[in-house]
Formats: sequence, structure tokens, C-alpha cells
Amino acid sequence: MGRLKVTGMGEWTLQLEKLANPATGRRIAKKAVYDGARVMKDAILKAVESIPETHMKHNRYSTSNSPWWGTPDWPVRGLTAQQKTGLLQGFGIAPIKQSGGAWSTKTSFTGYNDTVTEDYPSGQPNSLVAARLENGASYRMREPVISTAIKQSKAAAEAAMTATGEAEIKKTMGE
Repeated sequence: MGRLKVTGMGEWTLQLEKLANPATGRRIAKKAVYDGARVMKDAILKAVESIPETHMKHNRYSTSNSPWWGTPDWPVRGLTAQQKTGLLQGFGIAPIKQSGGAWSTKTSFTGYNDTVTEDYPSGQPNSLVAARLENGASYRMREPVISTAIKQSKAAAEAAMTATGEAEIKKTMGE
């Protein structure tokens, strides 16, 4: 019977131990998830930038002096400049967390814009503006640009996560 001689096993074992290190795994997973979230964030912000601006004096789709926030007869489309700026500045990525072996994060709109109303004397919540934009309301046309951007960029976000994970593994292995 012949013998099998393997050389370099010590180095290979050390490389596998690097990948088995929980701290290394966390670092790689967090970096990959963040890169995927950044792709999604860029797509959502681009979608928000594409929304037309409406004017505050009157609803540009009506022939009357309807209020800028719209009415059931003349629902508003688009966003005011303040609402759009609030969405662009108030969008962020939450800290990455692990739950049940899966790594994840959330992207969302936070804070308030500068549109002061009777109900919101400190400004409208950006999350409310985004929700009304996506789902519509009795006074607002439904414009689901955010959900469309999410659907269209899902594959790109997954590809970014895979590429980052593979690159970090190669870097860790010393290749």
C-alpha cells in the first residue's frame, strides 16, 4: 500500500482557523450586509430624487386654488421641496445585528422635515411622508417609487454582499 503525503497542512489549518474565528466571521458578515444596504440606500435615494416637486401655494394639477396638500377632488402628486429634502437627509442605515444566525439591518426614514402644519408644528415626520407617498391617501396620489426601487435593486444588493463576502474571505485567507 502507498502512503499519501500532504504538505502545507499546517498553513491550511491556520487559514481555516482564521475563518472559524467568530470575530472574523462577524467582521465579514457585517461588511457584506453593510455593502448590500448601501446599494439599497443609493437606489432609494435616487428614487426619491426623481419625484417631482409640487408647489405650496396650490395643487398644480387643479385649476382652482386647492391647498398644496391636496383634497379628495384634487389629490396632490409629488412632494414639496421641504418634504423631499427631509426624505433625502433623513434616510439612513440602522446598526447591523445578528438574530438566529442571520445578519441584517434596516434602512428607513427618520426625523422631521421643515413642512410645518397644524398637526405637526415641529415639522412632518419623514416616515409618515414616505408612507403616504408609497400608499397614497384621500388627498394624495399613490406613487410607489420606493418599493419599486427596492424590488429593482434587490439582485444588485445581493450581488454586492456576495462579492464583499468572497473578497473578505480571500483577504483573510491571504490569497
